[in-house]
Amino acid sequence: MHVVVPCVVMAAGYVAASCSGWGWLTAAALGTSFVAFMGFQGPALAVPTEFLAGRAAAAGIAAMNTITMFSGFVGPYWMGAMKDATGSYQAGLGGLVVPSLLAGGVMWGLTLALERKPVAVAKLGEEPA
Repeated sequence: MHVVVPCVVMAAGYVAASCSGWGWLTAAALGTSFVAFMGFQGPALAVPTEFLAGRAAAAGIAAMNTITMFSGFVGPYWMGAMKDATGSYQAGLGGLVVPSLLAGGVMWGLTLALERKPVAVAKLGEEPA
């Protein structure tokens, strides 16, 4: 949940920034989105080690970093393309809502998949079931 909630907050910030006509509200919404983005970095990088170990964990973290670097190219390209197409940044900011919610959904799915199941433990002197 330390990743899912910031992803939703980030998406809400992008929605507010894209719908706002006031500069102060846009700046506050983008600031909130940035704080939420920075807030989930630590917990997100800890996820691969929950179900991977050794070299596989290193490869999982490397895969996450590769996706992040790719999005570092696509995001500014998207904003520029939307600015050229519409004449404003509102469509570009609105488009950033989708990846934010998608990231939150993926992490929610991982949370459910990695949820620990209770294990039945036999009491002293009883046969295990």
